[in-house]
Amino acid sequence: MVRTKRKGFLLWLALVCIAMASCNSDGNSGGNAPSTGLASESTASYRVDIYDPTRAWNGTTLTVDISDPARTRFVEIDQEGNIIYEYVPDVGEPIGSDIEPGPEEGQFMMLLQDRIRILDVKKEALGDGNAIRDILLPGRPSHDVDIDRRQGTFLVNYGSNDPDPRESYDLYHVLELDNDGDEVWRWNAYEAGITEDVFPRYNTTGGYYHCNAVHRYYEGEEMRTMISVRNFNLFVVVDESGTILETYDSTLTGTGEPEEWEVPNQVDPHDPHLLSDGRWLVCLQRTSAYDVALVTESGTVEEGFAFPGISCMRDADPLPNGNTLCQALVELEGTNYSTLFEYAPDGTIVWQVVNERPVEKGPGYFYKAHRCPEGKGPAAYRTAALLEAQP
Repeated sequence: MVRTKRKGFLLWLALVCIAMASCNSDGNSGGNAPSTGLASESTASYRVDIYDPTRAWNGTTLTVDISDPARTRFVEIDQEGNIIYEYVPDVGEPIGSDIEPGPEEGQFMMLLQDRIRILDVKKEALGDGNAIRDILLPGRPSHDVDIDRRQGTFLVNYGSNDPDPRESYDLYHVLELDNDGDEVWRWNAYEAGITEDVFPRYNTTGGYYHCNAVHRYYEGEEMRTMISVRNFNLFVVVDESGTILETYDSTLTGTGEPEEWEVPNQVDPHDPHLLSDGRWLVCLQRTSAYDVALVTESGTVEEGFAFPGISCMRDADPLPNGNTLCQALVELEGTNYSTLFEYAPDGTIVWQVVNERPVEKGPGYFYKAHRCPEGKGPAAYRTAALLEAQP
């Protein structure tokens, strides 16, 4: 049965009491320090329109909400749409807009405008001054941060407003750094051979390449890195030397029937994920016939989904039960809203939360979404730390 009303008020109230008590006692609520804890009811502007608990992969969802420009925040949402944890950075707008589990249990990793921030929620709950660890970055990163858990290193994208490679020196589109912030690897799309002499450039906005995702994985002992190159409709897999081994051309998903402001076959791929069967799950936009598709190395779509009213899909994460968690815009009664939704393998939407502030322009207020298993989100770690600390 699909539910459209919120439940679980008693659990939510208990979390309010614990989280707010900690937020008032850890010294992080004044000045320019980060603001943590549970959002006030006045800011909890989310609404769950669809929820089938028998088909959803139940847990909590992490995302970034930039709907209030003066108070951009990372939030954790339960299945009923309640904000059970929020974190407001102290270093300006979280341009990177990515949050996901960090290197160790109870840690969460955020990409900010000039740094990777690793927050130990358990330490933060107890007012430990070592709860935050920052890895400062050169330049201004964008979009995505990933961990190479085998090497213990971090990878970040540099994709927003990147310059013409023919007019720039010391250019990089992906940087890999160690725990001290020292560079250990870099990748440059131009040097790798992605040029307009070889590949069409479909999008000329937001920088020259606009690389918007990076993911490190291994094939046996061989290191592999996936980089999404939005403006060329490509994502590629490279080896340790940066040489392109596989090229996935998303152009084949285009309908060739663009709006007047679009380019034919422009599909703006976002956030590809490698699945266990070797296919890639990728978000698509613009003229694509699909919002999200499963593609092979040739770019052939083996399976694709298009959802009524959905546009500007920028994140799709595979879940353990075969479902997929997505971030996009949804049009409701002629108005666009930011949404997170989960769909089952047959394409049925089994959970959908909507940010009730209308989107007037741009791609929306959410970017990225990560589903935490029950008991593995920031609110749960915070609550457990506070309970353990009680005499």
